[in-house]
Amino acid sequence: MRFFFRIALLIFCFANCSYNWGNFKRYAVNAPTNLEIAGPSTVSGSSCSFGFSRWYASSIAEAAREALRSAPGATGLKDVEVSARSYQYFFFGCIKVEGTPVKEIQETTRSKKK
Repeated sequence: MRFFFRIALLIFCFANCSYNWGNFKRYAVNAPTNLEIAGPSTVSGSSCSFGFSRWYASSIAEAAREALRSAPGATGLKDVEVSARSYQYFFFGCIKVEGTPVKEIQETTRSKKK
C-alpha cells in the first residue's frame, strides 16, 4: 500500500512538468504600410492558468487582447514577442505577449459625382 502511495505521489508531482510549451519562433512578416503607432512604445498582456493540467488553458489570443486593452484605439500589434513560463511545482503557467500597438489608417477616396 505504501509503495502504491509513493508511486501515485511521484506521478502527481511530475505529471505536469513540461517547461517547454512549444517552439515559439520569430517570424519576419512584412507589415502593411498604412499603419501608425498608437499609444505607448510597447504594451504587454498575459494569459495565466492554474490547475493540475494547463493544456489549452492559456491563450495567446487572450494575452494579445489584454495588451491591446492598454492602448486605446490600437487595432493590432507589430514586432510581437511571445514567451511562455511554466512553474511546474505550483501547477501555474503564463503566456506573455509584448509588442508595439498600431492602428490602421483608412485611406479616404473621394467619389466623383456625375
